[in-house]
Amino acid sequence: MFKNDADDIFGPLDPEVRKRNPYKQRLWVNELKDEANHKCMVDRIIKKCIGSHIKSWKQCIKEGNEEQAWDINNGLYLNRNVDVIFERVGL
Repeated sequence: MFKNDADDIFGPLDPEVRKRNPYKQRLWVNELKDEANHKCMVDRIIKKCIGSHIKSWKQCIKEGNEEQAWDINNGLYLNRNVDVIFERVGL
């Protein structure tokens, strides 16, 4: 019953879309980090940064475009504060 209610509210979830390969994610972030010379791509300060997708990984996978999901041109290396702004409002 709960699953039916959840599907009605949120739509059915595709299990393939929900799982991201952690190994590929680490490789992707490391490539971004190298591309950014280990600095945030916005404020150029060396802090604890993360890889952030421009077009979401989930959306790329839903569209059948795994290559775009792991393309470093679809990512930004951002410190956590800048990433929060990027995720909320976009840059």
